[in-house]
Amino acid sequence: MSKAAGTFRKATHPSGDKYQVSVYLNRKEAEAVKAISLAKDISISSVVANLVKESLSDEKYRTAIQAYQQFKEAVD
Repeated sequence: MSKAAGTFRKATHPSGDKYQVSVYLNRKEAEAVKAISLAKDISISSVVANLVKESLSDEKYRTAIQAYQQFKEAVD
């Protein structure tokens, strides 16, 4: 993915556990997301959210996530 906005906004949903994030994709990435959306008959937002969730559970990013969480706990 090309770039992502560095800001998160808490969404005003009743659950209160959702955040709004802006994501910028290049044309090729956007077409791939659109293709998945059409093939699975789900919204583009759902496709992006599912891809993010899958990536966050990937071992490849686990070290970075854990390091951030440890830093955040040390600062708090």
